[in-house]
Amino acid sequence: MKIHITNLYNFNQNDMLVRRQHILANIGRKEGFLEMGIFEYPVHTDSRGELSKRLDGVISSVENGDIVFFQLPTKNGYDYEMFLFQKIKAYKNTKIVLLLHQMDMFMESEENEKKYLHLCESADLVVCPKKSDFYYFKNHQVEHVMECSRLRCSKEPTSDNSVVKDQVWNDSVEYQLLLESDFYYKHMFFESIKRLFVHHEERLEKSEIDEDHMIHVGFGLHDKNGNYSKWVGVTMQSIIEHTLSTICFHVLIDDSVNNDNKKKLLQVASEGGHVLKFHFVDVNRFSDVIESTKRYTVGALFRAMLPEILPYLKKIIYLDADLFVNRDISELWKTNIQDYCLAGTPDVAQGIGNAAPIVVKNGLVKADEYINSGVLYMNLEKIRLEGNLCEKVIDFIRNEPLALLPDQDAINAIFVGKVKFLDVSWNYLNCWVKQKNENKLENMIYHFAGSIVQLSSGCELDQRYVETLFRTPWGKDEGAEILKYSIVRVIDRIGLLEKILAKVSEPGVIKIFYGNEIRSMRKLYSMLHINEEDYRVLSQVPEEKGILECFPISKMIEEQRPHIIFVLPDADDWKAISTLSDLGKVEMTDYFIIPQIFGPKDGGYVDVPANLIW
Repeated sequence: MKIHITNLYNFNQNDMLVRRQHILANIGRKEGFLEMGIFEYPVHTDSRGELSKRLDGVISSVENGDIVFFQLPTKNGYDYEMFLFQKIKAYKNTKIVLLLHQMDMFMESEENEKKYLHLCESADLVVCPKKSDFYYFKNHQVEHVMECSRLRCSKEPTSDNSVVKDQVWNDSVEYQLLLESDFYYKHMFFESIKRLFVHHEERLEKSEIDEDHMIHVGFGLHDKNGNYSKWVGVTMQSIIEHTLSTICFHVLIDDSVNNDNKKKLLQVASEGGHVLKFHFVDVNRFSDVIESTKRYTVGALFRAMLPEILPYLKKIIYLDADLFVNRDISELWKTNIQDYCLAGTPDVAQGIGNAAPIVVKNGLVKADEYINSGVLYMNLEKIRLEGNLCEKVIDFIRNEPLALLPDQDAINAIFVGKVKFLDVSWNYLNCWVKQKNENKLENMIYHFAGSIVQLSSGCELDQRYVETLFRTPWGKDEGAEILKYSIVRVIDRIGLLEKILAKVSEPGVIKIFYGNEIRSMRKLYSMLHINEEDYRVLSQVPEEKGILECFPISKMIEEQRPHIIFVLPDADDWKAISTLSDLGKVEMTDYFIIPQIFGPKDGGYVDVPANLIW
């Protein structure tokens, strides 16, 4: 365990705040503390990614289990201070002591007061300037607070030799000389460290029983091959690194989850100072509809059991495992859903391959009110009043066997008119990041729906995800696996392009495109240089004209000329590949799958091995 202390640089050295911080840092260095230099610069000019890299340099010496004395204010503003705080807390079992030199930042505005109180609540110990500040924190339910004046002599001299009780930070020459003796600050450091561990143990004990003061987050986990638990772990880790409140994770599992993965999930929660509870689900409950979930996993249905498995909870945030949480979920927890059964984000992509879900097709749910179920804020009390959610979901799937998204469609159908709509930042699809070439991470929850991390993309989201994975108990082995597959994927794409080039270079070859003219198909047009004889096919020819004329499938079947087919898998309601197979067409010889040709920025995807599937 190492001890660190922050210190201000590149500021006006005659500034009293800078001088005070230098005094503490100098004494800390004499006691073996490591200094973390904080420099003044225009923070607002940095992107989130640039600031992240800058702060990584500040905390480069921090390791798991270290203690950091964080002197405030830094003069770089709350956003800088909060981000630095979160980065320090991302290390396992790190403890932060906030040394407050002044309380001005609390009093600037009501919003600032709330922000800094939240920061103080999340620290392991707060050391405040004077007795009145001590009572201020106590009145705001910040219990882990210590007042500096208790560590000093009871009479503190001022410039006129009078005594002012509780005046700790006095700027007189005489008082500064007294402080240079180091005695009082050394005492403060050692007393802080002692109280730090006392408060830490008290908070852990309290968190295990005081569930009313925690954020509750739920997951459904079915892990037949033992490869899915790690994704839940990464999502948990990303929440912990961005949320300062205490969290109780509720993981609904069946007997497919092995003991090793359970221990690792518990480790992620406990090392961050949070709580995890496993709740066993009997999969036989879903025996009638389990075949309908084969496209995904039966674990997706577990969320429907949250109201009955957790009868004592009023609300819970349900999350899918394929998420990267880049924001404080306490913001969502504070959202008022009293009059709604749940809150969710409208699914702009509209399900699989942009095809309309069955409940939208049949008019039960409006297209712009169909929500993605990957992030749901559930009002469990109100849901229970509607009846048994699990039975309702099972009944829906039993009655709608053709639903491609059975669990999500069921939730949309059951709660029509009872949903509070959240903005897209609470469930932002990874495909949009790639399509829009967004390399700057925002304050969002990112959803890797239908895709995985691709380091070859060069996208900051993918890089940050892998960095988070490395900080989990699965980190080293699984991170290496992703890196290896990213390299293999690049090599495979080069080989694929070589085959296409050889095929289209043959004389007289006609190019046939199977599917709708979405972005990736249009990209292929420009890459291959379409000509007059090339055409497009679909089972039902659309009325609107595209770049290429579209014909029925029969034209492709009857084609006698040499040809090559480029297909979108979602064409004809995901029947395109099976149609080609029934016609005796061979992949990589007679036809090529368009999303395999391109990288993620151009609408491509990765055909992933089993252990990397979400």
